[in-house]
Amino acid sequence: MNRYCFTILASGWGLFLVAGVAISHISPPLILLIDKSYCPPEQWQKLAQTYAEKYQNSQLHTVILFDDLSQEKFSPPPQPSVISQLSTYGRANLKRQSQLQKTYPKAQLLSCRSVNN
Repeated sequence: MNRYCFTILASGWGLFLVAGVAISHISPPLILLIDKSYCPPEQWQKLAQTYAEKYQNSQLHTVILFDDLSQEKFSPPPQPSVISQLSTYGRANLKRQSQLQKTYPKAQLLSCRSVNN
């Protein structure tokens, strides 16, 4: 009887583990690159609104903020209010952006230039 209960319990946990792995592969975590180089306030608010939508509707796993001088990685991602209150400064650094896109090929990019278009 104890062996039978143990077998059922172990099978249940095994199926639970398999289901968890399957679900994680079906909806892979999203990595978001955000260019925080100088952006006029009204355009930054559009970008922040896009971020808020992605934050609410998807499985954001990691957010990487970058500009000409720095790079910050957030996991878990920051609240949308944090992004909307950021100060933007400096020039766009296309070399850093390209390097990050090579490092994270499936990452999505949010930048003032992409919100403009």
